[in-house]
Amino acid sequence: MCNRTRIGNKWFDREEVQRVARECAEFTFGDWPEDEGIGTSDISIATRAALSQLGFTQAESVGDDAVVTPAEFFAVRQAITAHMREILN
Repeated sequence: MCNRTRIGNKWFDREEVQRVARECAEFTFGDWPEDEGIGTSDISIATRAALSQLGFTQAESVGDDAVVTPAEFFAVRQAITAHMREILN
C-alpha cells in the first residue's frame, strides 16, 4: 500500500496528514465543553487549520479556484473527525 497521499498539488506521507489532523483536532476540541455540541463549521475550522499546517493558503484550500478539491478537503475532514471522536470518548 502506498504511504503517500496527494492533496491538491502536493504529496504528503499519510502519517504526516494523520499527525497534523490529530494535532488540529486536539487543539480545536481538546477542551471542548461536554454540554456544547460540535457543528460542521467547527470541524471546517479545524480542517482549514490542518490544511494551513500542511502548507496550503486560504485561497488554495477554500473557494472557487481552490487547489484542494472538495474530496480532498473531505478526506482531511474525515481524519479530523476520527481523532475528534477519540478525544471526546
